[in-house]
Amino acid sequence: MKLESRRYLFWAFQLSGWGIYALLTEIMIKLPSNEPWQIHIPHLLLDTLCGLFITLGLRKCYLFARTKSANISIPLHVSALLIASIVWTAFKWAALQWFYGHWWSAMSWFDFGTWSTASLTMLATWTGLILVLHLTLITKRKNKKLLLLLT
Repeated sequence: MKLESRRYLFWAFQLSGWGIYALLTEIMIKLPSNEPWQIHIPHLLLDTLCGLFITLGLRKCYLFARTKSANISIPLHVSALLIASIVWTAFKWAALQWFYGHWWSAMSWFDFGTWSTASLTMLATWTGLILVLHLTLITKRKNKKLLLLLT
């Protein structure tokens, strides 16, 4: 598959995935809450954009880690995923506090646990889907080469 096609596929996946994330977050979390619209809409946009940019950074980390041996690559993947989850959680919390007019209110352990678990779940799902996409493209490329060799 040509590089342009792979790039298009990645961006189609990326933008549609984050659009779905924003829609589901709006329906399942934001609408049922009592959060005012002037806070929840900008917070949802910042949350989604931050997630998108974090996954772009994760992609770079994963591309780098893929060039290493498994005993280095796996810990790099896991570390990047955990750090990204904590960074995203901190950003979402700080942005929400800022919208409410507080510079920083400490997170309770319950909030930290639920927010970071949600961030980790989302980023781990993204990681799994990116891996499946990557492996599917590799398999297709190898099958195409094999077919060419057999004909």
